[in-house]
Amino acid sequence: MTLKLNGVDFMPYLGEDGVELNKRRVVGNQIVTLDGLTHRGVQADKTDMRINLRVITDEERHDITEVLKADVIQVTYIDGGTSFYANMFTDVFQTSALIPGWWRESAIDLTEF
Repeated sequence: MTLKLNGVDFMPYLGEDGVELNKRRVVGNQIVTLDGLTHRGVQADKTDMRINLRVITDEERHDITEVLKADVIQVTYIDGGTSFYANMFTDVFQTSALIPGWWRESAIDLTEF
């Protein structure tokens, strides 16, 4: 298994639940025709990623927040048959990354551009 954010290996920080990937569909226009069928204009399929962390030290917390400060986070995730490469963003560091008590067994949520 490989997990890198902006080239930094995040495997040592993973908790028991590891990484969760969720697919979502971005839909544009949607209409229902006279025959009752719904037609959706799909804009894109996006992936949301949750990285569940173990209990980390203050030094590790500092290293993690340095990576999360970037506007664009390049994610490389490889696990068995799943390979995922994407540019993502997060706003977690805006709210809790610099507060020491918040990083005990928490998670990082990333959203694909």
